[in-house]
Amino acid sequence: MADYLFLPYLAHGHVNPMLSVAAELVRRGEEVGFAVSDAFAGQVAAAGARVVPVPGHDVRVPAGRGAAEWAERAGLMAARWRGWTAAAQVVRRHLAARRPDVVLADVQMPWAGPLVRRAGVPLVSLCTTHAAAVRRRGPMLVNAPRELQPPLARSRTAVFVAPLVRPAEPEAELELLRWPEEARPTLLVAPGTVFARSEAFFRRVIEEFADTGWSVLMATGQTPVHSLGPLPPNFLARSWLPQRRLLRRTTVLFGHGGMNSVQEALLAAVPMIVAPRSREQARTARRLVRLGLAARAGTDLLRRAERVAADERMRAARLAMRERLLAAPGAALAADVLGGIAAGGDVESVTSRDRDPIWSD
Repeated sequence: MADYLFLPYLAHGHVNPMLSVAAELVRRGEEVGFAVSDAFAGQVAAAGARVVPVPGHDVRVPAGRGAAEWAERAGLMAARWRGWTAAAQVVRRHLAARRPDVVLADVQMPWAGPLVRRAGVPLVSLCTTHAAAVRRRGPMLVNAPRELQPPLARSRTAVFVAPLVRPAEPEAELELLRWPEEARPTLLVAPGTVFARSEAFFRRVIEEFADTGWSVLMATGQTPVHSLGPLPPNFLARSWLPQRRLLRRTTVLFGHGGMNSVQEALLAAVPMIVAPRSREQARTARRLVRLGLAARAGTDLLRRAERVAADERMRAARLAMRERLLAAPGAALAADVLGGIAAGGDVESVTSRDRDPIWSD
């Protein structure tokens, strides 16, 4: 039985992919330690992994770009580094006391690689988006479809393991699936958990879709629901929504282009309208539009939603991508790679070139 230590970046879009790999390893009878804060401890325990408690920190980006927002960002970055410094001490002690067979570390954790290598423990990196932007030595698992990747230099150590789909959301949220009861198109507004959206962003959706034939479910994230005022009867807003479950009855997803949300929408064959906030999300959005899988947000959100919902060419492209992702090995391949390295092998010894499209070119 091998022993693993997972070091995620403490944001849902980074923890969730690792959870699916941890659950697969636990299913195979392996031991997995997961270094997380209290906010993620319940999810880690539900996956069957062992919680290695580390200090948490806020992972969010304010909506505005004024002086106050920049000052807030600086404070958040300082708090993050303090959290990382304390977490590194916990991980250093864990590596010395337990010496796991393999460490899986998110590429967003700059301190993890040097620390693990100094301990002499095999390191595998996890990239949750575009591998071309990563400068990290050694084997790397990439949780992103190859079709959404920018051009990538030839590498025999990057293995594409998408989709790493998070475990299902709690059953307690299923009452949302019964709203509304009548059959009508549904817009799911899910702008992500890290980049805040302003009240104006949500009010624009309200103005365009109020008193229409659409039902609208909005996840407002860092924006308090009460700040939006009274909602039209065809709207329901929560700070968080069980997105993966709701996609089963969603007509169009209006999102940010984050890789996890994109993969969940593709697996559900749901058309997307994307309004990215980061360079990474903008790159993903360009690829989605080029492949006929999404449309960029504009001033005519309602018309765009109606268009992408009815576009047969986009529907064919979505179904083809869905079939490709459903056939992909995902967490099973990720567990194979980690298990092979734990047994003393390397990436090439546990995968093969004929299993394209898992290799980078």
